[in-house]
Amino acid sequence: YSFKVTALNGGGESFPSEILSVCWQNDETPVLIINGFDRISGPATIETDQFSGFANFWDQGVPDKYDLGYTGTQFNFNPGSDWLDDDAPGFGASYGNFETKVLPGNSFDFPYVHGKSLRAAGRSFVSVSDEVIMAGSVDITGFKTVDLILGEEKETARPKASDDNLFKVFPEALKRELGRFCQSGGNLFLSGAYLGTDLFENKTKDNPDAKFGRDTLKYFLRTGHAAATGDVFSVDTSFFSTRYSFEFNTGYHPEIYITEAPDAIEPADSTAKTILRYSENNISAAVAHKGSYNVIAFGFPFETILNQGNRDDVMKAVLNYFRK
Repeated sequence: YSFKVTALNGGGESFPSEILSVCWQNDETPVLIINGFDRISGPATIETDQFSGFANFWDQGVPDKYDLGYTGTQFNFNPGSDWLDDDAPGFGASYGNFETKVLPGNSFDFPYVHGKSLRAAGRSFVSVSDEVIMAGSVDITGFKTVDLILGEEKETARPKASDDNLFKVFPEALKRELGRFCQSGGNLFLSGAYLGTDLFENKTKDNPDAKFGRDTLKYFLRTGHAAATGDVFSVDTSFFSTRYSFEFNTGYHPEIYITEAPDAIEPADSTAKTILRYSENNISAAVAHKGSYNVIAFGFPFETILNQGNRDDVMKAVLNYFRK
């Protein structure tokens, strides 16, 4: 079952909340799905005297559910380029290959996508927002396995420089709760395009974010633009017994957002190892840690795996690895 709520008053009805899902099967303790993907954002921008515009080669942004206004990638970045006619509009001119396409964004229902694969693996699940976990309203240590959805969550500046940034992947309260969960001996599965970038980019090893990544999550960032294509293959027989390959979305797809900048993450110490690699360059795509607690981290979002059968297979592999 899936649920969303709205609020009513004399002014009308609010926008709906995110969608949370639940499934009960007669199995062991349910998996807790935490939705940490709240971000909606325009694309990155760059502004100089001679080069200015939307830098979607850095970050395409995240539409609220979908975008109807995107026409295509900007190609004229020269502020001094004049309009000549509608076929040569000058500064800001973009391609038109998306004029008839709906661009998917954050649909706010990814617990359902993850949950379908948990159900296929025979597991019950419940789901919550990350805000509930950070507020301490749900005791994370009451669960054995957590699936943390990070999608394209990434610290993002607001239009006014004086405003605080939004959508940090690992706020202090979430790091605290995840730390408690790991100390309790739990199994943590997390996936997202910026789970390494947000912790490590432009930060020293002594930074609290970087220390949390290395010491608790057991990975570190190699690069924030790991692959242009979404082909991935397994490299560890304890995860998949034979070589297994699948694809996540890095281009236009009518049903799922684009992962334009997946992370390459590598093991932080000898207790962790690479379990998946990007096919185009052999860079590490996923890391697994085994110890007093277990962690599996994907440098790309699980929900962007294109085939339902592949998503089910990968989720089963994650759960089986935790049992070993």
